[in-house]
Amino acid sequence: MTRILDCMVNYFGLDEDKRPGFRRYFCYHIVAGPGPTAGAGVALITTLAIHDESERCTFCQNLHAVDTGGPAAALAKAMRYLEIYHGTDRLRRVQSDIRSLGGDPPVEAIPQPRAPAPGQLRSDKVSHGDRTTGSAPVEPIPLKG
Repeated sequence: MTRILDCMVNYFGLDEDKRPGFRRYFCYHIVAGPGPTAGAGVALITTLAIHDESERCTFCQNLHAVDTGGPAAALAKAMRYLEIYHGTDRLRRVQSDIRSLGGDPPVEAIPQPRAPAPGQLRSDKVSHGDRTTGSAPVEPIPLKG
């Protein structure tokens, strides 16, 4: 059985002295689990709180899928997505520990996302599809309730 992984990732706005504060914030919960085939994984990003509804990341709610590496790779892909999305927004990123809920041990350690290179624009490969690869959007899979 594959483990479910999750963590909370928050971004806080920086003031003119580069100090983080609560005037501008984005709070996300990322959950990752098994995909449709052996070794595949999927992750979902849920926006928990945001300072201004007009800045909500609507594509973040879609499925972030990988063919190999399982939930750990899917979680890493979702984290990279957020890092690119917020990379040039003068924000400080903080993250909780990654929790693992049951199942087999994780496939591999989850790499931490790198900050975008200086000058990388938030709009690079952003308006449609996956921000990390520029691929077409993935249609969300409806959840049965």
